[in-house]
Amino acid sequence: WSLAMVGGVPLGGLLGDLFGWRGALQVVALIVVIIGCVSLLVSRYRPDQQSRPSAMTRHRPSLTRLAQALAVPSVKPLLVVAFASSAAFYGIYGFMGAYTRELYDVGAGLASLMAIGYGVGFSISAMFSGIIDRFGAPRIIGVAGLLAMGLILLITVTASFGIIPLFIHMIALGLVHQFIPTGYATGLSSADDQ
Repeated sequence: WSLAMVGGVPLGGLLGDLFGWRGALQVVALIVVIIGCVSLLVSRYRPDQQSRPSAMTRHRPSLTRLAQALAVPSVKPLLVVAFASSAAFYGIYGFMGAYTRELYDVGAGLASLMAIGYGVGFSISAMFSGIIDRFGAPRIIGVAGLLAMGLILLITVTASFGIIPLFIHMIALGLVHQFIPTGYATGLSSADDQ
């Protein structure tokens, strides 16, 4: 996920600058077709696995299992957090490129610097993952949510100081925001114990 953000978005911006947005989508479509073909070749029938049941056979998802999971008290709020966090992330992420291009009159390649900044912050957060274990997922989600909200509200202020301050701002946002999905993932995985 982090590698895709740090590398994929800028690559898409560069492709957009070189070939236009349609050309960039065509190159990405070609990559997806290649990945699909390679996946089909790699996952061909293997006789040594014929007699063993797959994990999907042993653990079929069902509405009953979903209802059981939703009955755990912490699951519903964590799913709401997951939805809200993702909606906020994609809402901002979707507009940052266009906002940066318009504000600084730069191409998609330079505008993708914001995605690189976010991805760098996202990646740096791994060094601080022990914080969630120390203070607990709910507390970290709350603090990170408030910090992320403040950073989001200050984007336009930071942008007025130039593209480099905005890049640094996006590093901070990526660092803070990553604690939210890590927190709810930790909370959801520990929900089995409840």
